Amino acid sequence: MPFQKGHKLATGRNALNLTEAQIRYAMANSKSNAEAARFLKISNDTYKKYADLYIDSVSGKTLYAIHSNMAGKNIRKIMRNIKGTRMTSLEDIYAGKKPSIKHWLLKDRLITNCVLEEKCNHCGFNERRVIDYRIPLILDFIDGNKLHFAKENLQLLCYNCTFLLRGNLHGKKDLTP
Repeated sequence: MPFQKGHKLATGRNALNLTEAQIRYAMANSKSNAEAARFLKISNDTYKKYADLYIDSVSGKTLYAIHSNMAGKNIRKIMRNIKGTRMTSLEDIYAGKKPSIKHWLLKDRLITNCVLEEKCNHCGFNERRVIDYRIPLILDFIDGNKLHFAKENLQLLCYNCTFLLRGNLHGKKDLTP
């Protein structure tokens, strides 16, 4: 196809040419390479390309290797559920803003976030099952109100202590004839 008069060729995007000072400024204002790339409003691959160009005189490593934070230390994670929507924070759950949360899900989050120790609060039972390596525990509400999610009101009980303290798991049944 012949070019018409006045037709311009697509040239693409202009080069960024990030300087070492710009990379170091982004590093000073972020806690990881990914966050530094977001700070500069560029992709992580582009940031890596430019950060690998410059070598630190003290350590002899590239700027990208110096600023690596693979463990994500001191970076607040946004927890997302399976569908990709943001999960409710534990503080909101404690305040009662999410009364419909499933108790087993809350129990898993409290154990994962080290809020409650993974053992029975009453007898100290902490033996793991061989099959799935989990400790069979039930989230218990100290005052008996299953809608009172205050941190002080939550405890973990083994099945035996739950039965001894609360009766049947689904509420007490009258067993008299």
